[in-house]
Amino acid sequence: MSVTTSRTPAGRETSNLKSVCFNAVKAALLLLVVCFVGRELLLRIRAVDWAELQVRPLFVGLAALSYVGTLLFQSLAFRTLLLDFGARVPTPVGLAVIWISQLGKYVPGKIAVVGGAVVLLGRYGVRASVSTLVCLVIYALILVGGFTMALPLLRSEEVVAFLPIPRVVLGLMVCVGALVLWPRVLVGIGNRTLRRAGRPPILEGIPHATTMLLPVACTLCQFVAAGLVAWCVACAFESQPVRLVPLAVSAASLGWALGMAAVFAPAGVGIREGVYLLVLGPAMGPEVAALIAVSVRLVQIVVDIAMGLVGLAILRAVPPEGKEA
Repeated sequence: MSVTTSRTPAGRETSNLKSVCFNAVKAALLLLVVCFVGRELLLRIRAVDWAELQVRPLFVGLAALSYVGTLLFQSLAFRTLLLDFGARVPTPVGLAVIWISQLGKYVPGKIAVVGGAVVLLGRYGVRASVSTLVCLVIYALILVGGFTMALPLLRSEEVVAFLPIPRVVLGLMVCVGALVLWPRVLVGIGNRTLRRAGRPPILEGIPHATTMLLPVACTLCQFVAAGLVAWCVACAFESQPVRLVPLAVSAASLGWALGMAAVFAPAGVGIREGVYLLVLGPAMGPEVAALIAVSVRLVQIVVDIAMGLVGLAILRAVPPEGKEA
């Protein structure tokens, strides 16, 4: 007796209805966040005394270089994980793939980044399961590392009011995330899922526990560089003391983590800006915080596009085996 697994028309209609409702909820949340944060940004930017504002190009350049640093640290973590999970691709290719696929974060849903990396790495013989796992690990590192670097902000009443999660619960979330990233647990979950789907495992053996040390270190350095982006942008408009660098790092870390968790917000739009307003406003001034939020976003867009173009040039120069450049 044969068993059909095709969906009935009623089942397809139910699935389509769920998809439409889910997309409608995401769109509504995005609109709500953008309207609320955009209103606050507009009010604070209107209060800026443009006649007295002087931009220091040196710090704008340093902010751009710092953001390049965030991408370099992230690509190094990505490349390291590919090697640890058995994907042998040329180093320039590993770096180029993350730079190009990062452009997918501007597409709603967070899926375009993973899909782009899977397609590009597939041209170089990397299995989709390995590419997907590496991308998910990068996501998890950003979430766990971001919330960890943002823990000092829990002493701020403004942040606690904005993020009403008990410290113990947030600490447990970080611990659970760290446990899932343990190589034995991570690869075990991936292999079990693939075997149930009738596909070959990611790895036959379990990577050593030190496998995650370099990616974790790169992720933490990535957040430090992201904090330097915000601090340098602030210095471009108004001199800031060096003691505010840790605050900027924690703010950037929280913004990245929340932006990554908010699946409805492409590239964390509205989320990161709101965090900068909330965290940096009391220390640097509301107008400067608004300028930081807008300027950091502009720096990120410009550098992302530039690095994506560099990545495309690299892939053209290093074609897959059997194909000429």
